[in-house]
Amino acid sequence: MRNNDIHRNRKGLTALLAVILAVVVLLPAYGSRPDEDTRRKSDYIYMEALRQNALGNAAAYYTLLERASRLNPDETSMSSDLGFYDIAFFGKTDSLLAVNGLARMKDHFDASPEDYFSSLSYGSLVSRLGDMKEAVRVWSKLDSLFPDKHDVALNLAQSLAMMGDSASIVKSISVFDRLERKLGHSLMISGNRANAYLVIGDTVSAIKQMTDLARETPGDITALLATGDLYMAMQRTDSALVFYDLACAIDSTSGPAFYKRASYYQTVGDTARYENEIMTALQKDNLELDVKLELMRVFLVDIYQDSVRRPQIEQLFGMLIDAHPHEVEVHKLYASYLVALKDFAGAAEQQSYALDIDPSKIEEWMGLFSLYATAGDYKKQLETGLAALHYFPDDPQANWYTAIAYLQNDDYKSGITQAQKALDIALATDSTNLQLLSDITCTIGDAYYKENKTDSAFVYYEKSLVYNPDNMLALNNCAYYLACEDRDLDRAEEMSARVIAHDPDSPTSLDTYAWVLFKKHEYKTALDFIEKALELEDEPSAELYHHAGDIYFMTGKREKALENWKEALKLEPDNDLLKRKIKHKAFFYE
Repeated sequence: MRNNDIHRNRKGLTALLAVILAVVVLLPAYGSRPDEDTRRKSDYIYMEALRQNALGNAAAYYTLLERASRLNPDETSMSSDLGFYDIAFFGKTDSLLAVNGLARMKDHFDASPEDYFSSLSYGSLVSRLGDMKEAVRVWSKLDSLFPDKHDVALNLAQSLAMMGDSASIVKSISVFDRLERKLGHSLMISGNRANAYLVIGDTVSAIKQMTDLARETPGDITALLATGDLYMAMQRTDSALVFYDLACAIDSTSGPAFYKRASYYQTVGDTARYENEIMTALQKDNLELDVKLELMRVFLVDIYQDSVRRPQIEQLFGMLIDAHPHEVEVHKLYASYLVALKDFAGAAEQQSYALDIDPSKIEEWMGLFSLYATAGDYKKQLETGLAALHYFPDDPQANWYTAIAYLQNDDYKSGITQAQKALDIALATDSTNLQLLSDITCTIGDAYYKENKTDSAFVYYEKSLVYNPDNMLALNNCAYYLACEDRDLDRAEEMSARVIAHDPDSPTSLDTYAWVLFKKHEYKTALDFIEKALELEDEPSAELYHHAGDIYFMTGKREKALENWKEALKLEPDNDLLKRKIKHKAFFYE
């Protein structure tokens, strides 16, 4: 017996390259037939290979299997197992191995089709690859050898139907008939058979299959819904609605039934009935919550961008929350909708309600933290970080996020302390997470710079880049502050250029690069980058306007300089340096 792990792998195969279907490669000749001792040795190695596979030692299994197959190439079962392994684990990257693997499996099937599990795997593989001619050959042979295996007959019927020609489809229908005589009426058989009839244009027989099933299985709403779907496929919408209505009447708690009927109204363009169906379903006490949420998601996808409909959506969410005030998923869905509208403050409020109900997931706290940060509510951002630490005091990310919040609230000393704690925890518990270590040390560098401790800042930026040389935030910030300090400008330009290459449309990165070039007195080139930054930034900061004004001034564009300085002063009205520049219409360093 082969190990169950192999069978699970076979079931999980995805479609391989089409070249597998188009090329037949013969296995290499291995010389003369092995003697009895060699065959026994091969059998022993094969048994050991199976034992290693059972223990989960995939590498040893493959090595031993390959050795056993080489010793006795006449034993096609080993060769087939080796071929399957090659396809499953190397087929996506090595098409030749995949082609040879398929050839090995085919050889074993031709030699020993009675090896049921290997043959089943080969048939499943060629079916998934879309080689229906070979699939029909395999399933036909297996069907003759194992007439009581219903899964084989079903695969044969489905493969015949997929051939597409009338003769094959007629054969397919006869196999479905045989299955039904053995197993009785079922949606699987009737549905497949109805589709086969549709392919050859026999709509009367297709409808009869489904209506007979509905009659034979009274109260089975899946059969009713499938019959409705068949009528929809045939564009007989009135008949489809009859079956959807009947399903809803039989089971008023069935989510699929309400979903199908709502989708029906949407398909036929009856917007009012579609929306009424959604609202009715959301108000049903006996309809499961997950069904309501799915209906709501579908509804939102259709209309969330329609600003006229937003009051109606708000009403629906109000109904959901009134009916299920303590359900986390309701508040999370509402938050997702508000994020799509870029109402980050509203989304944060709903996310906070969800966390009041269930505070046990750190990722949900980090999501709330990010929402407050995006909304610009730094006080709430800090409150969220501190609340998260109450539940997760030893989580390095929670400590790091809280440190960031301190910095956003201009409490740099607390930010350094909190970030240092995050770093200590990360080093003690997850020292291999170099990205996190790099991010935390970058934050410490930012905090030290804000504290005017520039030497310490650059020490931590260097640490950040040792942990992760491609930390774009560390590269950008270090380059910017080097420029501000007029230190090592060539290195600052190199660092900033790497960031620009990584993300050429980031206004912040473009501003940094322009400022480095400004400090190097390369004013014309700096102008190109600062103008691109202004073009890409929807809401330029005071700093960006200020830099633009300085660069415009140095390139002789005095009016543009004055215009940008004034914009910067609107955002930063207490900036004395800006006031001097505007008053004297001139550039000042300090």
